Amino acid sequence: TNIAPRPQFLLPEAYAKLRWRKWELMAGREREVLGIVDSTLSTGSYSWSGNALPIPRIKLGLSEYVSLGFLKNFVAIKGFYVHGWYDNPYIQGAYFHQKTLYGRFGKPEAKIHLHLGLVHNAVWGGSADYLRDNPVAVDGKLTTSLGDYLTGVVLGMIPKDRANDRFTEFDGTNRVGNHVGHYDMALDWKLPAMKLLIYRQHPFEDASGLQIQNLPDGLYGLSLRREETFASFFSWKGIVVEYLTTLDQSGDSFDLTGSRFKGLDNYFNHAQYREGWSYRGRGVGTPFIPSRTEVAGTIAPTGEYFPSNRVEVYHLGLEGVLVQKIRLLAKLSYSRNFGTINVPFAPPLGQVSSILAFEAPFSRWGSTRLRGQLAYDRGGLYPEAFGGYLGIRSDFGKK
Repeated sequence: TNIAPRPQFLLPEAYAKLRWRKWELMAGREREVLGIVDSTLSTGSYSWSGNALPIPRIKLGLSEYVSLGFLKNFVAIKGFYVHGWYDNPYIQGAYFHQKTLYGRFGKPEAKIHLHLGLVHNAVWGGSADYLRDNPVAVDGKLTTSLGDYLTGVVLGMIPKDRANDRFTEFDGTNRVGNHVGHYDMALDWKLPAMKLLIYRQHPFEDASGLQIQNLPDGLYGLSLRREETFASFFSWKGIVVEYLTTLDQSGDSFDLTGSRFKGLDNYFNHAQYREGWSYRGRGVGTPFIPSRTEVAGTIAPTGEYFPSNRVEVYHLGLEGVLVQKIRLLAKLSYSRNFGTINVPFAPPLGQVSSILAFEAPFSRWGSTRLRGQLAYDRGGLYPEAFGGYLGIRSDFGKK
């Protein structure tokens, strides 16, 4: 019997913030992109792209870089710590952990800065019917012990026990929770009248990723932005070129020997959390690793929630101004999708994804602007689709 889903009322964003100097406390659902990318023109940050409904969280940390005076302001840091609620319908009582830490090297006024940092996310705890009589859980439940949270989730340590009355050998062999994250490495350079940003995001889901054994996987990007536009028919403001690859995954076999470095990373999928690194049906990370709810129905179901996590993407983004009034933004991506290591696509599926957006003056009343978007997808991964959007925005009191 097909049962229609019950209607839900969801606010995509609803949060409150308190700020004191550069410290910030946030509670609620807040959409944000975590990681160093050109957030306007990028394909999306690897592990936290803003592609899904925000997870409800309480966040405390430094919202901006704080220079360290005892190092003569050459080093600055920022970061935050999060506790959240993974309120996904398929599992009950699960929690969310997140933390970031970044260092910037170079004085604030310097022309060149080096950035190093990480984003670490983990889903932990919870219970579900599909976990009953399942060797990856104890009586259908995943541990919510404070000790397991501190050592396994926060510190990412492998437990001393292989199994006990709180967790099974799955957690004892790996670590408690579903961990997804990335390292950030970036260089920004202030040139005359423009700014250059070169960035690299390296993914990790277990020890092999943390030990950078899954090279060359990751996102590589170059962004060039002008500080002002010039009087001409078309003047560009920003250009981004990116390359994303997730083909290596630390090898095609799972190895428990030696120092517990592992292969078969199987990005975004997980044995305990049936829908992997997703929230409310959408992938939390890069949109170029889609969930099975988004791909074409002709793709054979693999049992994995993310049926194509081996992908290669070539991307170009452009932003500019037409006749000094109309703002334009265009993105064009070509991806080759290889399925998963366990269930590969033969041959790989090519996909073209594109979008063109504009914003133009419409009326002086309330600084009203007309906004529109056109998007087109064609290839073997998604259903062929063409869509558009048209809207009006007014900013009252703004000239």
